Amino acid sequence: MALPHDATGENPIRRMLYPSTVADVVTPRQPAFGRLRLELQRTDGPGVEAVIAALVAAGGSIEPRRAADSSLIVTYDHRVTDERRLLAAPLPSLPPPTARVDSTVSIAAPVERAWAAFATGDGPPWRPPAMVEVEPLAGDPPSWAVVVAAGPWRLPHHVTVTSAHPPHELEVTVSGKLNAVVRYQFEGGANDDTCNFRQRMWFALGGTAIEAAVGGALIEALARRFAPEQLEAVRRKAERS
Repeated sequence: MALPHDATGENPIRRMLYPSTVADVVTPRQPAFGRLRLELQRTDGPGVEAVIAALVAAGGSIEPRRAADSSLIVTYDHRVTDERRLLAAPLPSLPPPTARVDSTVSIAAPVERAWAAFATGDGPPWRPPAMVEVEPLAGDPPSWAVVVAAGPWRLPHHVTVTSAHPPHELEVTVSGKLNAVVRYQFEGGANDDTCNFRQRMWFALGGTAIEAAVGGALIEALARRFAPEQLEAVRRKAERS
């Protein structure tokens, strides 16, 4: 099976969730002498405010933004700063933006039992219906080579567990044509014998702008359908055990 480059550290969605510099959450467009347009990959309030503050601290000036615009125009004096310094400006730790898919189910079982029902078994925690091949890979953390069907195409991906805090949270990163971060979280319910199981998914599709827009909308529709099905399967397994 041909694998894409394993890029959990370079995965654009993971960088967006855990940014360290301005470059992690923007795409430079139309560079000109002393002027730079930055397309924002994070348009949530905290993310935008952090980017603006970092750019100003690095010597840039921000032109007024239009309310519906997802970009920033930065002007700067070459005697003071440059594009490289602006993009390398550090960002503070940020809360995650709103997930594209967010599903929750209530489980009539303690957190520990629900976690065991979810975390045991073969294959990656993230299991889309279109996944047609799975190959476990050696090493730690756990990872898998998977192939996802998209019509007549077979698209290879790499799935890696990038964070695990049993029995409360697990996160996987998906790298390939689809770049995604999927976070599973267990929270206490009304009493010790119940819990809530939540799945959040952030993703973007690679390719042209049209492919990303059309394909992203299709994936979002499918994910909104199969995410509750996966959570419901875990609920049934936990409550039977």
